Amino acid sequence: MEGLIENPEWKRMYSSLISVVVFGLVCVGALGFMDGMSGGYAVAFVAFFLMTTGIAVAGLFFHRARVMDAIITSHQLFAYWTYPAETARQNALREYSDYQDQNRALFILIGGMLGAVAVFFMLFIEEGGLETGVILIAFAIVLFIVSRIAPKIQLNHALKAPLEAFIAHKGIIYEGTVYPFHSFMMTMDGVS
Repeated sequence: MEGLIENPEWKRMYSSLISVVVFGLVCVGALGFMDGMSGGYAVAFVAFFLMTTGIAVAGLFFHRARVMDAIITSHQLFAYWTYPAETARQNALREYSDYQDQNRALFILIGGMLGAVAVFFMLFIEEGGLETGVILIAFAIVLFIVSRIAPKIQLNHALKAPLEAFIAHKGIIYEGTVYPFHSFMMTMDGVS
């Protein structure tokens, strides 16, 4: 089985690390080259938030990549099967709908908080409040766009994914994606 399956989790981890570097540079640049009250603190805060999120995401993908490597190289699979294309399409469409609903709810929460803070800055902070508010609203717009595009990317990925599944001691590979049995905030006692 080794060599037949590509492990995309490593690429995702490296992409996350690149985003950490980019947002770290933006954070340092905002603190070093922008007036703090003219939007510099807001840009630095958002960049720092995205940088720390990137670190957490890179850690998650590192763990998933190692688990996927362990499954791919395992000679003791519990189960392996292929499934019909129509079943895969129905599953992909169901997951797409769920993903859209989750992103909508998350955007309402985070976008609402960003909007409230932006309005507060625009109304009550005289020096730099307008600029900070505009930056926060721009960030909310970017989040809105991402929340709409990400489910479509995932749907396209699911529709092109291999029609096979693997279950091993460390986790499951389904539609080319790994689902570890032991991960952050999730543990299974055993598999049989």
